[in-house]
Amino acid sequence: MGRARGFNEEDVIDKATTLFWQRGFNGTSMRDLVNATGLAKASLYNAFGNKEALFTEVLNHYINVKQTRVLTPLVTMEPARRAIETYFSNLARSTEENKRTPGCLLINTATEQGPHDESFREIVDNGIGRTERHIKEALQRGIKDGSIDRRIDPDLSAYCLVSTVIAIRAQACKGIDTGKLKALIEANLAVHAPAPQAK
Repeated sequence: MGRARGFNEEDVIDKATTLFWQRGFNGTSMRDLVNATGLAKASLYNAFGNKEALFTEVLNHYINVKQTRVLTPLVTMEPARRAIETYFSNLARSTEENKRTPGCLLINTATEQGPHDESFREIVDNGIGRTERHIKEALQRGIKDGSIDRRIDPDLSAYCLVSTVIAIRAQACKGIDTGKLKALIEANLAVHAPAPQAK
C-alpha cells in the first residue's frame, strides 16, 4: 500500500490555481509555488512532477470544478433563455467583482501559451468547446420550449456567444467599463438568443 501524503492535494491545487491565475504560467516560478502552497520543492516534485505537470493538473481542476460551477445555470435552469441570461449575468458580475483573479484561467492560458504548447492548447480548447456546447444545447432547448426565436442557427449563435465570453474575459484582465460590458451582453443576446417575436 502506498504511503499517505502528508498534505491535502486539493488544497495545494487550489492554491496553485490561484497563483497561476494571477501570474500566468511564465510568471510563476517553483519558488512562488513553494511559498504559496507551503510545501517543500521536493514534495511538489514528488507529488506532481515538474511545473508543466502541475499546471496541467491545475487546468483540469479548473475545468472540473470552477468551470462546472459557472456552467451550471445553462444546464439546470428553465426556461432556456432565462438560463442563458443568468449565465451571462453571472459572468458580468464575476468580471466586475473578481479583481484578485481577473479574466478566465483558460482564456489567459490561451493568450499566453496557446500557440506554443500543444498539451495546454488541447486542454484549453476542450474547456472552451465545452462552454460552446452548453450554450448551443441551451439554445436548442430554448427553441423547443418557446423561449428563443426558432429562426436562429444554434451552431452560429453558440459560436458568436462563446466568442463574446472570450472577449469579455480577455478585457477583464485590463479592466472593462461596467456599462459597456452590460451593453455588449444585451446586444449579443438580442441577436443570438432573441425571444420570439410577438405575432
